[in-house]
Amino acid sequence: RKPPYAPDAADANDAESTESRLMRMFVLTVLTFQNCSLMMVTSYSRSLPGKKYLTSTAVLMGEIVKTAVVLLVLLYQHGFGGMRTVIRDEICGKAKDSSRYAVPSLFYTLQNNLWYYSMDNLDPVTAAVTSQLKVISTAVFSMLILTKQLTRIHWLALGLLMFGLVIMEMDFGEAHESTGEGNYYLGLLSMVVACTSSGYAGVYLELLFKQLNANVWIANLQLQLFCLPVAMAAMLSDFRGLRDGGPFSGWSGITCLVVLLNALGGFIVSLTMKYADNILKTFAVSMSLVVNCLLSSAFLNVNLTLQDCAGIALVISATVFYSMGNSSASRSNRNRHQSLPDAEKGDNDTLMENFPGEEPPVIVVEDDMDGSLSEA
Repeated sequence: RKPPYAPDAADANDAESTESRLMRMFVLTVLTFQNCSLMMVTSYSRSLPGKKYLTSTAVLMGEIVKTAVVLLVLLYQHGFGGMRTVIRDEICGKAKDSSRYAVPSLFYTLQNNLWYYSMDNLDPVTAAVTSQLKVISTAVFSMLILTKQLTRIHWLALGLLMFGLVIMEMDFGEAHESTGEGNYYLGLLSMVVACTSSGYAGVYLELLFKQLNANVWIANLQLQLFCLPVAMAAMLSDFRGLRDGGPFSGWSGITCLVVLLNALGGFIVSLTMKYADNILKTFAVSMSLVVNCLLSSAFLNVNLTLQDCAGIALVISATVFYSMGNSSASRSNRNRHQSLPDAEKGDNDTLMENFPGEEPPVIVVEDDMDGSLSEA
Protein backbone atom coordinates (compact mmCIF):
# COMPACT_ATOMS: atom_id res chain seq x y z
CA ARG A 1 0.00 0.00 0.00
CA LYS A 2 1.15 3.47 -0.81
CA PRO A 3 1.49 5.78 2.18
CA PRO A 4 -0.91 8.74 2.30
CA TYR A 5 0.39 11.84 0.60
CA ALA A 6 2.45 14.12 2.77
CA PRO A 7 4.17 17.36 1.78
CA ASP A 8 7.81 16.71 1.06
CA ALA A 9 10.88 18.80 0.38
CA ALA A 10 9.83 19.36 -3.22
CA ASP A 11 6.67 21.19 -2.11
CA ALA A 12 8.69 23.34 0.26
CA ASN A 13 11.14 24.10 -2.54
CA ASP A 14 8.26 25.07 -4.88
CA ALA A 15 6.82 27.42 -2.26
CA GLU A 16 10.26 28.91 -1.63
CA SER A 17 10.80 29.30 -5.38
CA THR A 18 7.49 31.15 -5.75
CA GLU A 19 8.38 33.44 -2.85
CA SER A 20 11.80 34.12 -4.38
CA ARG A 21 10.26 34.98 -7.75
CA LEU A 22 7.82 37.40 -6.14
CA MET A 23 10.64 39.00 -4.15
CA ARG A 24 12.75 39.27 -7.31
CA MET A 25 9.91 40.97 -9.20
CA PHE A 26 9.32 43.40 -6.32
CA VAL A 27 13.00 44.32 -5.99
CA LEU A 28 13.45 44.85 -9.73
CA THR A 29 10.28 46.97 -9.94
CA VAL A 30 11.41 49.21 -7.08
CA LEU A 31 14.86 49.47 -8.67
CA THR A 32 13.32 50.56 -11.98
CA PHE A 33 11.30 53.41 -10.49
CA GLN A 34 14.06 54.43 -8.07
CA ASN A 35 16.57 54.78 -10.89
CA CYS A 36 14.08 56.71 -13.03
CA SER A 37 13.21 59.18 -10.28
CA LEU A 38 16.87 59.56 -9.27
CA MET A 39 17.86 60.53 -12.82
CA MET A 40 15.11 63.11 -13.16
CA VAL A 41 15.50 64.63 -9.68
CA THR A 42 19.30 64.83 -9.95
CA SER A 43 19.11 66.54 -13.34
CA TYR A 44 16.63 69.02 -11.92
CA SER A 45 18.78 69.69 -8.83
CA ARG A 46 21.90 70.39 -10.92
CA SER A 47 19.99 72.76 -13.24
CA LEU A 48 18.59 75.02 -10.51
CA PRO A 49 19.90 78.61 -10.52
CA GLY A 50 22.34 79.68 -7.84
CA LYS A 51 25.31 77.96 -6.29
CA LYS A 52 25.49 74.22 -6.86
CA TYR A 53 26.00 71.77 -4.04
CA LEU A 54 29.27 69.85 -3.78
CA THR A 55 28.87 66.41 -5.29
CA SER A 56 31.47 64.83 -3.01
CA THR A 57 29.46 66.00 0.01
CA ALA A 58 26.30 64.47 -1.46
CA VAL A 59 28.12 61.16 -1.98
CA LEU A 60 29.43 61.17 1.60
CA MET A 61 26.03 62.01 3.08
CA GLY A 62 24.51 59.17 1.08
CA GLU A 63 27.02 56.76 2.61
CA ILE A 64 26.29 58.11 6.10
CA VAL A 65 22.54 57.60 5.57
CA LYS A 66 23.10 54.02 4.39
CA THR A 67 25.36 53.25 7.37
CA ALA A 68 22.78 54.66 9.81
CA VAL A 69 19.97 52.60 8.25
CA VAL A 70 22.03 49.38 8.38
CA LEU A 71 22.87 49.93 12.05
CA LEU A 72 19.22 50.64 12.88
CA VAL A 73 18.08 47.46 11.10
CA LEU A 74 20.67 45.36 12.95
CA LEU A 75 19.64 47.02 16.22
CA TYR A 76 16.00 46.17 15.50
CA GLN A 77 16.81 42.57 14.58
CA HIS A 78 19.26 41.71 17.38
CA GLY A 79 18.98 44.38 20.07
CA PHE A 80 21.94 46.39 21.31
CA GLY A 81 23.81 43.46 22.87
CA GLY A 82 23.09 41.19 19.92
CA MET A 83 24.24 43.84 17.46
CA ARG A 84 27.56 44.14 19.31
CA THR A 85 27.92 40.37 19.12
CA VAL A 86 27.15 40.33 15.39
CA ILE A 87 29.68 43.08 14.70
CA ARG A 88 32.31 41.31 16.80
CA ASP A 89 31.75 37.84 15.32
CA GLU A 90 30.74 38.54 11.71
CA ILE A 91 32.84 41.62 10.93
CA CYS A 92 35.79 41.83 13.33
CA GLY A 93 36.01 38.05 13.70
CA LYS A 94 36.02 37.56 9.92
CA ALA A 95 38.41 40.34 9.02
CA LYS A 96 39.63 38.61 5.87
CA ASP A 97 36.10 38.28 4.47
CA SER A 98 35.29 41.86 5.46
CA SER A 99 38.41 43.18 3.74
CA ARG A 100 37.21 41.77 0.42
CA TYR A 101 34.45 44.41 0.38
CA ALA A 102 37.11 47.11 -0.05
CA VAL A 103 37.23 46.41 -3.79
CA PRO A 104 33.54 47.08 -4.65
CA SER A 105 33.41 50.02 -2.21
CA LEU A 106 36.26 51.75 -4.03
CA PHE A 107 34.65 51.29 -7.45
CA TYR A 108 31.16 52.24 -6.23
CA THR A 109 32.44 55.50 -4.72
CA LEU A 110 34.34 56.26 -7.94
CA GLN A 111 31.18 55.58 -9.93
CA ASN A 112 29.05 57.88 -7.74
CA ASN A 113 31.43 60.83 -8.09
CA LEU A 114 31.84 60.34 -11.84
CA TRP A 115 28.08 60.05 -12.24
CA TYR A 116 27.50 63.47 -10.67
CA TYR A 117 30.23 64.93 -12.91
CA SER A 118 28.53 63.45 -15.96
CA MET A 119 25.19 64.95 -14.95
CA ASP A 120 26.87 68.37 -14.90
CA ASN A 121 28.20 68.00 -18.44
CA LEU A 122 25.51 65.97 -20.24
CA ASP A 123 21.84 66.61 -20.81
CA PRO A 124 19.55 64.25 -18.85
CA VAL A 125 18.50 62.03 -21.75
CA THR A 126 22.03 61.62 -23.12
CA ALA A 127 23.24 60.74 -19.62
CA ALA A 128 20.42 58.22 -19.16
CA VAL A 129 21.02 56.52 -22.50
CA THR A 130 24.82 56.48 -22.18
CA SER A 131 24.57 54.96 -18.70
CA GLN A 132 23.17 51.79 -20.28
CA LEU A 133 26.70 50.93 -21.39
CA LYS A 134 26.88 49.16 -18.02
CA VAL A 135 24.82 46.36 -19.63
CA ILE A 136 27.80 45.38 -21.76
CA SER A 137 30.35 45.83 -18.97
CA THR A 138 28.20 43.75 -16.61
CA ALA A 139 27.84 40.93 -19.15
CA VAL A 140 31.60 40.88 -19.85
CA PHE A 141 32.59 40.88 -16.18
CA SER A 142 29.94 38.23 -15.42
CA MET A 143 31.60 35.92 -17.92
CA LEU A 144 35.13 36.69 -16.71
CA ILE A 145 34.54 36.65 -12.93
CA LEU A 146 31.45 34.46 -12.42
CA THR A 147 32.13 32.26 -15.48
CA LYS A 148 28.53 32.71 -16.57
CA GLN A 149 27.63 31.23 -19.93
CA LEU A 150 25.36 33.48 -21.98
CA THR A 151 23.14 31.69 -24.45
CA ARG A 152 22.29 32.91 -27.92
CA ILE A 153 19.01 34.27 -26.59
CA HIS A 154 20.94 36.28 -24.00
CA TRP A 155 23.22 37.75 -26.67
CA LEU A 156 20.19 38.51 -28.85
CA ALA A 157 18.61 40.32 -25.90
CA LEU A 158 21.76 42.33 -25.25
CA GLY A 159 22.00 43.26 -28.92
CA LEU A 160 18.35 44.33 -29.07
CA LEU A 161 18.79 46.38 -25.93
CA MET A 162 21.80 48.27 -27.23
CA PHE A 163 20.18 48.74 -30.64
CA GLY A 164 17.06 50.19 -29.04
CA LEU A 165 19.13 52.54 -26.89
CA VAL A 166 21.17 53.69 -29.90
CA ILE A 167 17.98 54.45 -31.83
CA MET A 168 16.68 56.55 -28.95
CA GLU A 169 20.06 58.27 -28.57
CA MET A 170 20.15 59.17 -32.29
CA ASP A 171 16.72 60.75 -32.06
CA PHE A 172 17.33 62.60 -28.81
CA GLY A 173 20.79 63.65 -29.95
CA GLU A 174 19.22 66.09 -32.39
CA ALA A 175 16.91 67.67 -29.81
CA HIS A 176 19.16 67.51 -26.73
CA GLU A 177 22.57 68.76 -27.76
CA SER A 178 25.16 69.92 -25.28
CA THR A 179 24.16 73.20 -23.68
CA GLY A 180 27.69 74.54 -23.90
CA GLU A 181 28.15 74.50 -20.15
CA GLY A 182 31.01 72.25 -19.07
CA ASN A 183 32.74 69.75 -21.31
CA TYR A 184 30.53 67.35 -23.25
CA TYR A 185 33.31 64.88 -24.13
CA LEU A 186 34.69 64.76 -20.59
CA GLY A 187 31.17 64.14 -19.37
CA LEU A 188 30.79 61.32 -21.88
CA LEU A 189 34.15 59.82 -20.90
CA SER A 190 33.32 60.02 -17.20
CA MET A 191 30.03 58.20 -17.84
CA VAL A 192 31.85 55.41 -19.71
CA VAL A 193 34.33 55.01 -16.83
CA ALA A 194 31.45 55.10 -14.34
CA CYS A 195 29.63 52.35 -16.25
CA THR A 196 32.75 50.20 -16.31
CA SER A 197 33.29 50.73 -12.57
CA SER A 198 29.65 49.93 -11.87
CA GLY A 199 29.77 46.72 -13.90
CA TYR A 200 32.91 45.45 -12.20
CA ALA A 201 31.81 46.43 -8.68
CA GLY A 202 28.37 44.90 -9.14
CA VAL A 203 29.67 41.57 -10.43
CA TYR A 204 32.35 41.40 -7.72
CA LEU A 205 29.72 42.13 -5.07
CA GLU A 206 27.48 39.41 -6.51
CA LEU A 207 30.40 37.00 -6.23
CA LEU A 208 30.89 37.91 -2.56
CA PHE A 209 27.18 37.60 -1.74
CA LYS A 210 26.87 34.16 -3.28
CA GLN A 211 30.30 32.82 -2.39
CA LEU A 212 30.22 33.89 1.26
CA ASN A 213 26.44 33.35 1.59
CA ALA A 214 26.34 36.68 3.39
CA ASN A 215 23.42 38.23 5.21
CA VAL A 216 22.31 41.31 3.27
CA TRP A 217 22.50 43.74 6.19
CA ILE A 218 25.81 42.46 7.55
CA ALA A 219 27.29 42.59 4.05
CA ASN A 220 26.04 46.17 3.68
CA LEU A 221 27.75 47.12 6.94
CA GLN A 222 30.97 45.50 5.74
CA LEU A 223 30.67 47.48 2.52
CA GLN A 224 30.03 50.73 4.38
CA LEU A 225 33.15 50.29 6.50
CA PHE A 226 35.15 51.00 3.35
CA CYS A 227 32.75 53.29 1.48
CA LEU A 228 32.81 55.92 4.26
CA PRO A 229 36.60 56.53 4.33
CA VAL A 230 36.82 56.42 0.53
CA ALA A 231 34.01 59.01 0.24
CA MET A 232 35.77 61.20 2.82
CA ALA A 233 38.99 61.03 0.84
CA ALA A 234 37.08 61.98 -2.34
CA MET A 235 36.06 65.25 -0.70
CA LEU A 236 39.64 66.47 -1.13
CA SER A 237 38.77 67.05 -4.79
CA ASP A 238 36.37 69.81 -3.63
CA PHE A 239 38.81 71.35 -1.16
CA ARG A 240 38.39 74.87 -2.57
CA GLY A 241 34.61 74.71 -2.36
CA LEU A 242 34.76 73.33 1.17
CA ARG A 243 37.08 76.14 2.21
CA ASP A 244 34.98 78.90 0.64
CA GLY A 245 31.41 77.85 1.44
CA GLY A 246 31.49 74.85 3.74
CA PRO A 247 30.28 71.29 3.09
CA PHE A 248 26.56 72.17 2.79
CA SER A 249 26.85 75.18 0.54
CA GLY A 250 24.11 75.15 -2.12
CA TRP A 251 22.06 72.45 -0.39
CA SER A 252 18.26 72.46 -0.53
CA GLY A 253 15.35 70.10 0.00
CA ILE A 254 15.87 68.72 -3.51
CA THR A 255 19.48 67.86 -2.62
CA CYS A 256 18.28 65.89 0.40
CA LEU A 257 15.85 64.00 -1.85
CA VAL A 258 18.70 63.15 -4.22
CA VAL A 259 20.77 61.80 -1.31
CA LEU A 260 17.87 59.69 -0.02
CA LEU A 261 17.15 58.25 -3.48
CA ASN A 262 20.84 57.39 -3.87
CA ALA A 263 20.84 55.65 -0.50
CA LEU A 264 17.69 53.70 -1.42
CA GLY A 265 19.39 52.61 -4.63
CA GLY A 266 22.28 51.13 -2.67
CA PHE A 267 19.96 48.88 -0.66
CA ILE A 268 17.92 47.89 -3.68
CA VAL A 269 21.09 46.90 -5.54
CA SER A 270 22.17 44.78 -2.56
CA LEU A 271 18.81 43.00 -2.54
CA THR A 272 19.14 42.50 -6.30
CA MET A 273 22.45 40.72 -5.72
CA LYS A 274 20.68 38.39 -3.29
CA TYR A 275 17.47 37.63 -5.17
CA ALA A 276 18.42 38.15 -8.83
CA ASP A 277 21.66 38.86 -10.66
CA ASN A 278 23.56 41.77 -12.13
CA ILE A 279 22.33 41.49 -15.71
CA LEU A 280 18.71 41.45 -14.55
CA LYS A 281 19.58 44.54 -12.53
CA THR A 282 20.91 46.32 -15.61
CA PHE A 283 17.79 45.40 -17.58
CA ALA A 284 15.65 46.88 -14.80
CA VAL A 285 17.69 50.07 -15.06
CA SER A 286 17.18 50.00 -18.83
CA MET A 287 13.44 49.75 -18.30
CA SER A 288 13.71 52.82 -16.07
CA LEU A 289 15.00 54.69 -19.12
CA VAL A 290 11.78 53.86 -20.93
CA VAL A 291 9.74 55.03 -17.92
CA ASN A 292 11.88 58.17 -17.84
CA CYS A 293 11.00 58.96 -21.45
CA LEU A 294 7.30 58.34 -20.86
CA LEU A 295 7.24 60.58 -17.78
CA SER A 296 9.19 63.25 -19.64
CA SER A 297 6.60 63.11 -22.40
CA ALA A 298 3.74 63.39 -19.90
CA PHE A 299 5.08 66.05 -17.55
CA LEU A 300 8.07 67.77 -19.19
CA ASN A 301 6.61 68.45 -22.66
CA VAL A 302 8.99 66.07 -24.46
CA ASN A 303 7.43 64.77 -27.67
CA LEU A 304 7.95 61.07 -28.35
CA THR A 305 8.42 60.33 -32.05
CA LEU A 306 7.96 57.08 -33.95
CA GLN A 307 11.70 56.49 -33.58
CA ASP A 308 11.42 56.81 -29.82
CA CYS A 309 8.56 54.32 -29.72
CA ALA A 310 10.63 51.88 -31.80
CA GLY A 311 13.46 52.16 -29.29
CA ILE A 312 11.09 51.57 -26.38
CA ALA A 313 9.65 48.49 -28.12
CA LEU A 314 13.17 47.09 -28.65
CA VAL A 315 14.07 47.59 -24.97
CA ILE A 316 10.90 45.80 -23.86
CA SER A 317 11.52 42.99 -26.37
CA ALA A 318 15.07 42.62 -25.09
CA THR A 319 13.78 42.18 -21.54
CA VAL A 320 11.33 39.49 -22.68
CA PHE A 321 14.05 37.64 -24.62
CA TYR A 322 16.40 37.71 -21.64
CA SER A 323 13.68 36.23 -19.41
CA MET A 324 13.16 33.50 -22.01
CA GLY A 325 16.89 32.77 -21.93
CA ASN A 326 16.81 32.44 -18.15
CA SER A 327 13.84 30.06 -18.29
CA SER A 328 15.56 27.92 -20.92
CA ALA A 329 18.78 27.75 -18.89
CA SER A 330 16.83 26.83 -15.74
CA ARG A 331 15.07 23.94 -17.50
CA SER A 332 18.34 22.71 -18.96
CA ASN A 333 20.10 22.72 -15.59
CA ARG A 334 17.13 21.08 -13.89
CA ASN A 335 17.09 18.25 -16.43
CA ARG A 336 20.87 17.83 -16.14
CA HIS A 337 20.61 17.77 -12.35
CA GLN A 338 17.86 15.12 -12.40
CA SER A 339 19.90 12.90 -14.72
CA LEU A 340 22.88 12.81 -12.34
CA PRO A 341 23.45 9.82 -10.05
CA ASP A 342 22.23 10.35 -6.48
CA ALA A 343 25.75 10.74 -5.09
CA GLU A 344 26.70 13.43 -7.58
CA LYS A 345 23.29 15.06 -7.22
CA GLY A 346 23.79 15.48 -3.48
CA ASP A 347 27.23 16.99 -3.96
CA ASN A 348 25.84 19.60 -6.31
CA ASP A 349 22.73 20.62 -4.35
CA THR A 350 24.43 23.49 -2.54
CA LEU A 351 25.87 24.94 -5.72
CA MET A 352 22.54 24.71 -7.51
CA GLU A 353 20.91 26.67 -4.68
CA ASN A 354 23.58 29.37 -4.74
CA PHE A 355 23.56 29.77 -8.52
CA PRO A 356 19.96 29.17 -9.67
CA GLY A 357 19.23 29.15 -13.35
CA GLU A 358 22.82 28.66 -14.50
CA GLU A 359 25.68 26.20 -14.50
CA PRO A 360 27.28 26.70 -11.06
CA PRO A 361 30.83 27.97 -11.41
CA VAL A 362 33.70 26.37 -9.54
CA ILE A 363 35.51 29.08 -7.61
CA VAL A 364 38.87 28.17 -6.12
CA VAL A 365 39.53 29.95 -2.85
CA GLU A 366 42.30 29.72 -0.30
CA ASP A 367 41.41 28.16 3.01
CA ASP A 368 42.00 30.48 5.96
CA MET A 369 43.30 27.77 8.26
CA ASP A 370 45.99 25.87 6.40
CA GLY A 371 46.42 27.68 3.11
CA SER A 372 45.04 24.75 1.11
CA LEU A 373 42.80 25.25 -1.91
CA SER A 374 39.16 24.30 -1.74
CA GLU A 375 36.19 24.57 -4.09
CA ALA A 376 33.41 27.01 -3.26
